[in-house]
Formats: sequence, structure tokens, C-alpha cells
Amino acid sequence: MTWIRMQRNRWVLDQLDLRPDQRVLLLGCGTGDDVAGCLARGVLKVVGIERCLFKLVLACRFHRVPRLMGTLGLRWGDLQTASDLGTPFDRVLVKAPPGSLAAELRHFSRNLRGKTRAGGAIAVVTECQSSWQDAFAVGEDIRLTLIGSGWVGTSVQQRRVRECWVMFIAATAP
Repeated sequence: MTWIRMQRNRWVLDQLDLRPDQRVLLLGCGTGDDVAGCLARGVLKVVGIERCLFKLVLACRFHRVPRLMGTLGLRWGDLQTASDLGTPFDRVLVKAPPGSLAAELRHFSRNLRGKTRAGGAIAVVTECQSSWQDAFAVGEDIRLTLIGSGWVGTSVQQRRVRECWVMFIAATAP
């Protein structure tokens, strides 16, 4: 993992305000960079969902011990898979490219709100390779999607990392 990606992931996890008694759902967990960060912060349970089977296999391989200890669950799937989970989460982190993310969120953000405890938070992280204006538009589109699904206290933060903009869109479950 590059130093830039490590800095970005650390910044994202800092924004989540993770505590040891929390359950965290990671949508788009990839090979597990954020999984490791959450577990290092001592969260109670992490469930990671990834749609790329190859990345999921790597995540399973890299994080064998937490899986065996029961602090980590990994699944193959997408936002639909998340809506099938039973227990509510304290934090939900969605990481995905901006193209299809807004459309998928429109469809599943109500279900995700139902999978988040009252007062729990969702954070959507995406990158935009173009200008600040395009990044702002992507962030606002996702923020308005969350508002339309009943999430409250939405905010958008942007950070430039080399040649791309990273958007962190947060909201709270009522």
C-alpha cells in the first residue's frame, strides 16, 4: 500500500470516530486496508463486503486471525448483500468509485438506514479524478441522496490527494 493511500485511509477512519464498543460495516472493503485500521482501533466487530472476488480472497488471506477470532466477517456481494444482514451497525463505511455509487445508494440507502442503529453514522467515500467542481457535484449528489432517504446531519468534506479529490460524505441515522 502506498503512503498516499495510507494517509487517505487514516484520515477516513479518523472522521468515523470509531470506539471499541462499536460494530462496523465496510462496503467495498477491498483487500482489507480499512478492515485492519478498524481492528487496530479496537472495534468490537467488523463486517466487510466486497464485490470483487479476487480482492475478497486477498482480504481473507491477509486477515486470517481476526476471522478466526470472530471479530471480522467477510462476504462477497454489494449493497444488496448489506441489506440482508441482520444485526444493526454503529458505523457504515461505503467506498466505491463515483460512477455507479449514487445510483446504487438511491436504491439501497433506506435499507442501510435500517441496518444502522439510531444515532449511528454512515460515511460514503469516493474519489473524483477531475476538477474541484466535479468533485463538489459528486459529493452533493450523494449527500442529497442520503437526505432523501431520511438520513440527517449530512456533511461533505473534500481533501485533495495528489491528482484526485477524496470526498467524505457523512450522515447520521435518526
